[in-house]
Amino acid sequence: TGTGNGNGPAGCYLGSTDDGGVQVGTGDGVLVLETVQPAGSKPMPAQAFLNGARLVVGQPMAPDLPEDV
Repeated sequence: TGTGNGNGPAGCYLGSTDDGGVQVGTGDGVLVLETVQPAGSKPMPAQAFLNGARLVVGQPMAPDLPEDV
């Protein structure tokens, strides 16, 4: 289960899973990321990313992308 409700716009943070995955909305449902690579950083486990990130449910995972992408 984790946090969030698993529903939301494509590309937005929807919550986390109990095992530390990052839930991201897609056009067809939810994608659970196990590894995340922030811009300019090395890939890291999703749980490590969540430990340092200040994410809010509904927040775009890549806020600098144009909305029509």
